[in-house]
Amino acid sequence: MVENHKNVALRVRTLRGDMTQQEFADRVGISRSSIANYETGRALPCAYKLQKIEDAVRAFPSSSDTRAANNSTRQTWRVLSEAEKARVDAVQELGATFIGLCHEIGGTDPDGERLASRDLSLAVTHVEDAVMRAVRHITK
Repeated sequence: MVENHKNVALRVRTLRGDMTQQEFADRVGISRSSIANYETGRALPCAYKLQKIEDAVRAFPSSSDTRAANNSTRQTWRVLSEAEKARVDAVQELGATFIGLCHEIGGTDPDGERLASRDLSLAVTHVEDAVMRAVRHITK
């Protein structure tokens, strides 16, 4: 099997996921034998048919598509150094202090009441976002 045929065969098989060849062919709108030929590398779909296959999968994802998507975005974790932990704590503490100050300015209880104005609420949202982004930067 030619290398390009192998790549296409693997791609079609991956896109099919846990569906039978017949179910997949019905979804895509081509014959089951064409799917079988693409998966075994006996035939190579034209660009139009390959696009048709990918469009059909995007329109109606199967459970295996979700699994593949989750696997591709899986994070790798590492142990933070003491300096990184201290930075994260400092950023989170500054964010909490600023949010507490917004509640104080608005005269609201930080444990339950909504902020006094939309502007203060928006400021808190931006601070929470800034804290999240700073922590993400420190920990990457």
